[in-house]
Amino acid sequence: MQGPPAKPALRFLADKYLKRKIQVAEHDSVVDARAALDLVKLKIAKGPAYGTISQHEEQGDRLMDVLHAHDRRCTLIDRTDMLNRHVTGQLLYAVLPVSHL
Repeated sequence: MQGPPAKPALRFLADKYLKRKIQVAEHDSVVDARAALDLVKLKIAKGPAYGTISQHEEQGDRLMDVLHAHDRRCTLIDRTDMLNRHVTGQLLYAVLPVSHL
């Protein structure tokens, strides 16, 4: 899986969330459609945050907090929305937001 704006492949999503292998030998549009529908049903059942990056980040520490706790320093340069995923308010001195990346 690549970073934004790329989206994960249906094959990857079906394997990760449905524990189902698709598109292994040949491409079957009916199997793909069923997997897509099952993914939508799962998202509806689990709620809007299910499967998102922010859902997983809430379960663990943010990158800059971990580095700070171990007396390490780094600089992050990215879009503001991406920086907010990894940095808490008190450590904003360590980031450089840019408007076009």
